[in-house]
Amino acid sequence: MKRILITGVTGYIGSFLVKELQKNNTILGLARTPLNKTYLDNWGDGLELAYYDGTYESVLETLQTFKPDIIYHLAGYYTGKNEKPSLSALYQSNIVFGGQLLEAMAQSGCTHLIYTSSISIMRHFNGVNYVPVNLYGATKLAFSDIIRYYTETNQIRSVTLAISNTYGPKDQHGTILNVVKKAVLENKTVSFSDGLQDFDAIFIDDVVQGLIKSMDLFDNTETNQTYQISSGDIRSLRETVELFLKVNEINLKAEWGQSHPNQEIQKAIRLFPIVPGWSPKVSLEEGLKRFWTM
Repeated sequence: MKRILITGVTGYIGSFLVKELQKNNTILGLARTPLNKTYLDNWGDGLELAYYDGTYESVLETLQTFKPDIIYHLAGYYTGKNEKPSLSALYQSNIVFGGQLLEAMAQSGCTHLIYTSSISIMRHFNGVNYVPVNLYGATKLAFSDIIRYYTETNQIRSVTLAISNTYGPKDQHGTILNVVKKAVLENKTVSFSDGLQDFDAIFIDDVVQGLIKSMDLFDNTETNQTYQISSGDIRSLRETVELFLKVNEINLKAEWGQSHPNQEIQKAIRLFPIVPGWSPKVSLEEGLKRFWTM
């Protein structure tokens, strides 16, 4: 049994991870107030919470009191728009809070960090130097550089997981599969690009198991490791949507276009090795059925 602290426990992935880890570990969630209640029903019984008030001191006190063996850092703020109301949230959530957490880890002797990122952020666009698609991507990559400082100076050890397109029941995000599901339920027309780009969809249960399996990676001697969580069954976006409709025997009013955003990934990429000892268990067909019915 391990003592595990999780940031982002109120998010989609975090809420499912909490429920699974609670079975065999002591879990503490680090959250902001007011508490985001979107995914609270996903939790298991009696999750203990500590609260982050925006200060380094609140993070340090939590770590010194709880003394976690491993920290999962899933918290973050996403927006595709670089608008003034979003700027402070982007920097605070994706850089400041993360930096406070890393320093508190170094000062309190909590040395093991598992951090989630997106494969779309960690790629090199068009095979050349990295070009951030938006400010969100830039802030997430900036935090990766801060992690490297702490690992290179041997203050912490980290595992970064680059995750593909997560989907599953109860997801409230505006992902493409949720857009499709909503359009079917409301009998509305939805417009797409040409749909020829690769879409690597991985079911939430497999994502969680990949996160849990990543704890074993600290047996390695490396201080800064990066792995990828991928479905292994990559199809085009259009093929994925058509399979979703087929396996659930439903219809969609779809308008497939001829263009796509300039910086959209067209071919799925494998930048990093898959988490050792892990492989996805939920097939795309099964996952799409469960996504529709649950």
